[in-house]
Amino acid sequence: MADDTQSPEKEAERLKGEMVNLKKDIEQREREIGRIIGGIIHDMRTPWSISMEGTEAVLDGTFGELNDDQKQVLKMGARNLRELLRMINHMMEFYKTMDGCYHPNATRLNIYPVIDSILQRFHGEKTIIGKKLYVDDKEYSGQLECEAFVDADEFLTRMVLDNLISNAVKYAERDIGVSVSKDEKDAIVSVSDDGKGIDPKYHDQIFHIYPKIPDRKEGHGIGLYTAKRIVEAQKGRIGFESVLLKGSKFYKLVA
Repeated sequence: MADDTQSPEKEAERLKGEMVNLKKDIEQREREIGRIIGGIIHDMRTPWSISMEGTEAVLDGTFGELNDDQKQVLKMGARNLRELLRMINHMMEFYKTMDGCYHPNATRLNIYPVIDSILQRFHGEKTIIGKKLYVDDKEYSGQLECEAFVDADEFLTRMVLDNLISNAVKYAERDIGVSVSKDEKDAIVSVSDDGKGIDPKYHDQIFHIYPKIPDRKEGHGIGLYTAKRIVEAQKGRIGFESVLLKGSKFYKLVA
């Protein structure tokens, strides 16, 4: 009677082959999901453009005169629609990055205005009430005038920092900190909070898609996964440190 058992070497080779195939399947599914979302974003451009053009037509007086209050509201709406359309166009480029078809548009970029524009969005909002923002250990009061130049894609860099800062605001008890350290070669941007921190047993899930981490506040489960993909597409590195009951610090390295 033949022995059906395999040698340890053959079993190891079989398992290795299964892991390779599983990795390929996961990567293929990620590409398919990205293409579906990319298609949805593409289809959003037409109704958004129509809404923007209609708002601007009303604002220009095509359908009659407006009072000052009406003009102010419509100007704000038109500005936001233009910004959202710009974001949609950039998101199309981003999904090309995720699919390996787009190369980040690296320019010489001062990182501080990018940080400033994100912090201005939170400054004075309800989500920040009772909390304080700090930049390089100084309380943020608006209009950063510091300089630290890096070679990076501005839109993708903004996406990553927006995600990290939004998370810090969400989880902080009192303080949110953003700091930049720069030498001749690299810059490291760190974003920290003084929240509850992350249990070490879940650290290996942080940059996974849809991580299963108890007691984490509501989210879509793709933000940090996406941030990691973006940073690595720019030849950078992202990581974090977290201590239970003391908070977390996420950092990204930019050349």
